[in-house]
Amino acid sequence: MTGQKITRKRVIKSCKYCYEHKLKCNKEKPCSTCVGLSVTDQCIYGFSKTSVGKEDENQRKSPLRLKNTTHGKVKKSKKLNTNSVIYKSKFSYPFFTSSINDRIICAEHYGQLTLDSVIRRNEITKFDRFSTPARSIDDVLVLLPPTQEAAMSQIETYFACIQPIIPILDQDRITEILSDVYQSLQERKNVNALNILLLMAIFFCSSYVAVASEVIPDLLLCNNYYKAYRYLLDVAEFPLRPLLESLRAFVIVNFVIDPNMVAATGYSSMLVRLGQQLGLHKSSTYKDLDLKLLWHFLIYIEGSSSVVCGFSFLTPSHFMSYVPLQELSHNIKTDISTAYAIGRYKINVMFRHTMALTSSTLLCKEDLDRTEKGIADLYEDIRSINESLRCSKSKFSDYFACTLNIFLFRLHLRYYALLCLHSEKDKILRKSSKEVAVMNSMDIEKILEVKQSFRKDVIHLSILLLFHTCKRLIQADIDKFVWYTRGSTVMQYLFVVLKDIYQHPTRSYKYSDFSCPIQGTVDSDIREIIETDSALYKYVLIEVVLGLMELKLASLWNNEDLYKFLLVKTLKEKVWQACEQQTTHHRETLHTLERKTLFCTGMRQLQNMKSVNFEEYLKNWESEKAPIDLEKILNNWLLDFQ
Repeated sequence: MTGQKITRKRVIKSCKYCYEHKLKCNKEKPCSTCVGLSVTDQCIYGFSKTSVGKEDENQRKSPLRLKNTTHGKVKKSKKLNTNSVIYKSKFSYPFFTSSINDRIICAEHYGQLTLDSVIRRNEITKFDRFSTPARSIDDVLVLLPPTQEAAMSQIETYFACIQPIIPILDQDRITEILSDVYQSLQERKNVNALNILLLMAIFFCSSYVAVASEVIPDLLLCNNYYKAYRYLLDVAEFPLRPLLESLRAFVIVNFVIDPNMVAATGYSSMLVRLGQQLGLHKSSTYKDLDLKLLWHFLIYIEGSSSVVCGFSFLTPSHFMSYVPLQELSHNIKTDISTAYAIGRYKINVMFRHTMALTSSTLLCKEDLDRTEKGIADLYEDIRSINESLRCSKSKFSDYFACTLNIFLFRLHLRYYALLCLHSEKDKILRKSSKEVAVMNSMDIEKILEVKQSFRKDVIHLSILLLFHTCKRLIQADIDKFVWYTRGSTVMQYLFVVLKDIYQHPTRSYKYSDFSCPIQGTVDSDIREIIETDSALYKYVLIEVVLGLMELKLASLWNNEDLYKFLLVKTLKEKVWQACEQQTTHHRETLHTLERKTLFCTGMRQLQNMKSVNFEEYLKNWESEKAPIDLEKILNNWLLDFQ
């Protein structure tokens, strides 16, 4: 017997599902874990360990699994082939297209731009949503705060910072879930994995917004919660198994990470289908307000991701009427988050009609008239909702009202872009990581002198969009919403106004020139500025908005948004040089405008901002492999608008 290895065959007492997913099993038939996850069909006992091992081995050998092998070791594939063909709709960012970035700077060099050496970047810009999930349920449970009171503090952060923007959770229900989890742990009972999943999603969101507002200095806690969320999402078999908890967890996490919904195109329609499977589209199925709002929010995500890409909506129009907005309207007067949500959904309905026209080969006058009338009527609806917001006496009412107006202006501008761009062709672009494309340099002044092809209403709307962006950025105590505010990038509208200033430096835009629906969005502070000098206020507006964006948002942006911001700022310097005689002659009037209430508040906040040497900024901005000729890039970028 000496030297022989004794092996013992231990009987597996857990069910097959709990054994494979490393979950606690109470050995009942079916066990509580499988009942909680609705996977009782996989609650199988008496299986062999070798059969599980063979399944795991087959999965490892699956050709669908991406891997890189070095010296026999499997390494995580960080990047796929960056040479690819991508479709770019002509209606994607109609006033500032992102396609120019794909032609000028490749993705490989893009990440090597030394922006960090000049602008201090917030830690959330380093977040990796494709990080490796946690390894076991024990790794997840150890992340729970040590006391229920500490966990409740994070939940309160969520409902203060995120719930007003995306009101799809019920605080009382989440508090019950938290108490149930901690009581189960204290009594050494099995905990419901779906409850843990929802809590980990909430904890991640709370820590993420805390990093964005610089309450927490790094991503350590945030990353750990995200890994736990990823692990439990797999345990819940999302998205193959429709479960309300996993759907909610996925929605809040991905919205907080990507409030612009740029990356939502790939999954937005899937979320709507999951909502249907859960019966969210049947208003009689659920009585809870948060579930009715969840259905509309799924439709909103699909619509917003379509608008970002310049596509028509995939969801049919009747999906929006399954749960009528009128059923939610009685909550407007008491709940600021519900009022704000309803305003966005109403705008989303009209966005659907507008984007549907983009797929039409021939624009029908009746459809255009119907859409234009719908937009005009929407101004009155949003005005009424904004009045309800202000009547709530919340200190954040102006923030939400300005945001709704910005969404409304974007809708109206998209309609005008449809009229201007309908005859143009869409593009198929080839992205390459091998080199930075450099085109022949052209004279910037000649490009700027090309006649503006957009109607005056586009200038009016762009100006008001910038005004409301300014009002939104100067609101007090909005650091808690900075994760959401960063999604408001207005570079293409800055370009529209800057180009108009260059071509018509003395042109006036009076309050009386604005159309009747638009006039309703002009409050007393904005009107005071416009009536002080109807030609010069645009100069101060550009300066204040650019300064506030650099002060409050630039550190939160990714490289693409920073790149566009830098180009707009460079363009502004060119325009200001061309208009130097005009600004010098009217220096006193400009100072008078700066002292007006709205601009004065913004200028006062900017005084605390550390000055940035812009020339040094440009010198440092180059890739490691090839220097970037910013002048040539700017020329080609401007050419893209003609």
